[in-house]
Amino acid sequence: IEQEEADELEKWIAASSENKLIAEQIRMAWEESPALAAKPKVDLDQAFSELESKMEDAQPQAKVRSMASRSRWMRIAAAFLVSDFLGPKVEFKEIVNSQSTDMELKLEDGSMITLRPYSKLTHPGQFAADVREVQLEGEAFFEVEHDAKHPFIILTQGEKVQVLGTKFRVQALPGSAESLVQVESGKVSFEANGVAGKLILEAGEKGIFNKAEKSFEEIEESDPNEMSWATAKFFFEDTRLADVFDVISNHYGVEII
Repeated sequence: IEQEEADELEKWIAASSENKLIAEQIRMAWEESPALAAKPKVDLDQAFSELESKMEDAQPQAKVRSMASRSRWMRIAAAFLVSDFLGPKVEFKEIVNSQSTDMELKLEDGSMITLRPYSKLTHPGQFAADVREVQLEGEAFFEVEHDAKHPFIILTQGEKVQVLGTKFRVQALPGSAESLVQVESGKVSFEANGVAGKLILEAGEKGIFNKAEKSFEEIEESDPNEMSWATAKFFFEDTRLADVFDVISNHYGVEII
């Protein structure tokens, strides 16, 4: 690989978090292809074709975009893989709450997360230079440290939630027909893969995405007690005493007689 191409490639990788993700996917595909890595001489077109196939198998929605032309990108990409141009791998931490109680987490940026039972959070050991990105499977409440230069992104199975700094709940349960975002404070962007437009939710609002219909529903006045398991705040107005007991019982795990 020529120095000029190496410099251009380095700039392309640094240009966005999406490019970094593509680069890491290529690396992972390469490392999982012993037959390719073992060849002293590699047909670059064939090598990249096999790498691209592995990437699509692992993540069907991932698409490799060309810098100038597809053939040039293939040649440069395969070359830097052979020369280990990408540098050290990004190490990810996977946290699974296998307990029946909530789990409190603190990320390197100071953001706090309350992870619900049997939920999973995946995050890099060190955030990228331009974005703070995590993956969620299940349900969690986020208290994100404000940082206008480094947006905080939560990826679920097909949806993306983006904020700068706020408090909100995300529910993305495996196999569920819907995903939802509920905001306690601040402003949150909620969007889904393959769906035009997005919801901008503010304090007190909730957004629900129907996966089958590929549609969003916005609820302007959501029930804040749905987040009481994380906030420990309760709101009641003209509420039956039996319903009050139910909410408090669910929060503290005790029966009120």
